[in-house]
Amino acid sequence: NKNLCLALNEEFLRKRHTENKIPLIIEYGTEAALRNGFAENTRLSAINSKKQGNMRKVYSRAGKSPLYLSLDLESGGFEVFDYSGVHLGQFSFSGIQVKLPEPKTHKIYFS
Repeated sequence: NKNLCLALNEEFLRKRHTENKIPLIIEYGTEAALRNGFAENTRLSAINSKKQGNMRKVYSRAGKSPLYLSLDLESGGFEVFDYSGVHLGQFSFSGIQVKLPEPKTHKIYFS
């Protein structure tokens, strides 16, 4: 849903300097995830929050090739991981890649 999320991302970028950052990122990130068939995975959110020492919101999408989105609460957007937890890069809420993969430093935990 790139077109729907493009407008969402533009709205987020306009508001991010004037509103409370973390709630804004959670609001827009959740909406972008839902628009693309992802749902919050509360189990993985809890595991990753505990292991990484700060709040994490993780969304997952089941299917032939499951994907995981971890909300980037610093700059907005998603850290994207494949079915085995390999980091695929950072993406804006509109689905545009903004940073290259960093599999050595970006992790997602499954247990």
